[in-house]
Amino acid sequence: MDKLNTLYLQKVGEQVNEIGQLSPSSVSRLIQMRKASASVEKISTDFEKALADEASNDKSDAEFFEALTKQLSGGSDTNAK
Repeated sequence: MDKLNTLYLQKVGEQVNEIGQLSPSSVSRLIQMRKASASVEKISTDFEKALADEASNDKSDAEFFEALTKQLSGGSDTNAK
């Protein structure tokens, strides 16, 4: 996406140099590219947060099951004696 943005901005820059102004369609495309970039950044951030939350949940689940296993093992040892 960054390469595409860079390429487009270079082309727009060339157009501005040649003509001296931006066309309405160029401005519209720039606005849409900025919105798309912001959306991608938001999605990436949300995805990273979700992955971190999932990893935290997995760790919590593992700790819970480990504690439960220890408790059950301790309880069965006590019952066996």
